[in-house]
Amino acid sequence: MYFDTNNTISGASTINVTGQSFNHTGLGANDTRYYWAQAYDTLDNTLGSLVGPVSATTKRADTDDIIAQAITTDKIYDLAVTTAKIADLDVTAAKIANATITSGKLIQGTFVGSGNFFTGTSTQSSDTFSQNFGASANGDAFVLVTAKIDTFGSSTTNSGLVAELRIDGTTVDDFSLSGVGSVVFAKNLLVGGKSNVSGSFDVELEYTGSNVTNDQYAARVTVWRFLN
Repeated sequence: MYFDTNNTISGASTINVTGQSFNHTGLGANDTRYYWAQAYDTLDNTLGSLVGPVSATTKRADTDDIIAQAITTDKIYDLAVTTAKIADLDVTAAKIANATITSGKLIQGTFVGSGNFFTGTSTQSSDTFSQNFGASANGDAFVLVTAKIDTFGSSTTNSGLVAELRIDGTTVDDFSLSGVGSVVFAKNLLVGGKSNVSGSFDVELEYTGSNVTNDQYAARVTVWRFLN
């Protein structure tokens, strides 16, 4: 068998073929090859005349060319499907087998290190607790903040509390309690996060109490960082 990229046999490559078929591998999409065939007997004598050329062009497989369930798991190389090839929201919970995602595949949360929380107290009916956290050496993929605010004093039926948690000026959680009486003394919790945090960031917990006698407020804010 002779083959080349053009229809002249001079300079063509040769390969010995036994049997009735020949599989030409290693070609790309839309590659054209020309072929000639010459039969030989077992003593290497020619049989008949050279036949050819005939040509063939490879075709790229389109979606319609692939039958349903033709591509099985063992035909997909490890890491062959990259993130860029997966459309947003394409992988749903129904597509993830039970126990498929192990802890080793999850980003691990870690405390900020030094100064991973701050506390504060105030006798003001309205105040803001705040602190700046320095940039992480590894870069922050996500910042999660939990904030607890406690109210002390004497309540009335009209007692209330409003609180807002912010990261770099963006509100990530809030609540508003109005006319709740002694419920205002419950340990009120706020939780919020922010992704793609770059450099240092500010955390603020602002509150306003109402109709509480001899009121005092205590806050504890804890920051978690999920690192890149």
